[in-house]
Amino acid sequence: MTKRIEEVLELYQQAVLDKDVDLMLSLYCDDVLMYDVAGQWSLSGKKDLTDMVTAWFQEIGPDRVEVSYSNLEIQSSKTCAFAYFDTTFSYEF
Repeated sequence: MTKRIEEVLELYQQAVLDKDVDLMLSLYCDDVLMYDVAGQWSLSGKKDLTDMVTAWFQEIGPDRVEVSYSNLEIQSSKTCAFAYFDTTFSYEF
């Protein structure tokens, strides 16, 4: 499971770098429930997520955003896994 979490984190980085809405949405289940400290406080479901991601990528415009992770710690068993990490979003104008 550790490898799968690392793959998901890499796909997230790629989705942001390419501003690929479809790839980003593929990383979440249909009944996603998300809380965030920036922008919209919470969202529920793929429709809300689609709206948020689309608006975010449009806001980035022609600029590039690179995502990096630090302090990554993954705990896993045969049926469940958790990842803890710090995320940095670096804008290139």
